[in-house]
Amino acid sequence: MLGDRLFKVNIQSTLVALEAKSGKVVWETTIDDYKKGYSNTAAPLVVKDMVVVGTAGAEWGIRGYIDAYDAATASAAGVSTTVPTAGEPGIETWGGNAFKTGGGSTWITGTTIPS
Repeated sequence: MLGDRLFKVNIQSTLVALEAKSGKVVWETTIDDYKKGYSNTAAPLVVKDMVVVGTAGAEWGIRGYIDAYDAATASAAGVSTTVPTAGEPGIETWGGNAFKTGGGSTWITGTTIPS
């Protein structure tokens, strides 16, 4: 919660802001395309005026990430991936091309916080 708003994710990879007292939808935004295997299952985390969410779906081949959304406007801050790709630090820990086939879901609220 933040102020009079409650934030929740849906398994279809959307983030919703609700009026806490009435349950009325203030805004809803798509986090990613659930048809590509992305889903959201962990409660969002409010940090200052941002709502932090993580992705699930590595079992479907997605590359995990976290993102933050402005609590008032739903605008996204920008993705921070949880799995390095070729040329990024840490790629050597993933072996071969494993980063291309998925991994790095964030199943627990607060698992990773973007910098």
